[in-house]
Amino acid sequence: MPPGTQIIGYARSDLTVAKIRTNVSPYVGLRNEEEKTKYEQFWKQVHYVQGLSYDKPSDYAKLEDLFKTIEAGKTVANRLFYYAIPPSAYVTTSKALHEAAMSKRFHF
Repeated sequence: MPPGTQIIGYARSDLTVAKIRTNVSPYVGLRNEEEKTKYEQFWKQVHYVQGLSYDKPSDYAKLEDLFKTIEAGKTVANRLFYYAIPPSAYVTTSKALHEAAMSKRFHF
């Protein structure tokens, strides 16, 4: 991954990065030390936030707090959101994300 890239998972599931890693690891074939090193670095760039609903501002505030921590001191940050949710939740989720995590802009 490019330096500085961070992956943040956000879902209603009771997970942690450690639990996700445990679930994924049996399916990852690492052939050499270089791949093992990259694999370890990848997991240092992964974060997870649990929310309880698609529309609770307090859940998205936890997400924004993590963004602020990760982006502290940076003048530019790009956020890409990927939805793995039912289409019926797109509008609610988009509004909540906009209000909590996208309504502020970086100022140089």
